[in-house]
Amino acid sequence: MFSKPGLHPTDIDIYLAMSLMETDLHKIIHSTQELSEQHNQYFLYQILRGLKYLHSVGIVHRDLKPANLFINGDCLLKIGDFGMARSVAQCKPGTSHNPLTQYVMTRWYRAPELLFTFPTYDTKIDIWSAGCIFAELIMRRQIFPAKDSPSQIKMIVYYLGTPTEDVMNLVRESEIKKVIYDCGDKKGLPWSTILPKASPKALDLVSKVWIR
Repeated sequence: MFSKPGLHPTDIDIYLAMSLMETDLHKIIHSTQELSEQHNQYFLYQILRGLKYLHSVGIVHRDLKPANLFINGDCLLKIGDFGMARSVAQCKPGTSHNPLTQYVMTRWYRAPELLFTFPTYDTKIDIWSAGCIFAELIMRRQIFPAKDSPSQIKMIVYYLGTPTEDVMNLVRESEIKKVIYDCGDKKGLPWSTILPKASPKALDLVSKVWIR
């Protein structure tokens, strides 16, 4: 932090020195680079460690996606782009002077709490995004690449099944309820069908990440 002589104390320049990260996870996933299960495990491990730190101090990232995960030549990963991050307290109704929009996160990584317009949400939305990223590492493509929010909801219901009545009671908008009910009674697909290239351990982990 530096200031020029004679200037007001607020007229200062701030310099940030950060580690050089050669690429991001999106570019790696959608490249011809071969990724082993060990790569996927290591990337997910670092994502979850980073989220554990953020969540332990009450921060929700709210925009976790491969393009915001920076990688260097040693496969070290750093979470970046905190422009949408908020405190957990701000994600509760009536605790912020600026009401939080539900339209955060790139749609393909947006958790049901946001898509279904729940009145409140918390750190679990970042865990959902981490699950989407892990699935994308395995599949080498996005798992829920819908063109709009209704299509996103339909895709999630088709893959994971119809939400329970307790979940439906939290949905505030009638239009969203109609989209869900129009899907019919879905039981959800077996995880081995959703991620046919995944190992048994990977399937077990994803099934836990996406428990709603």
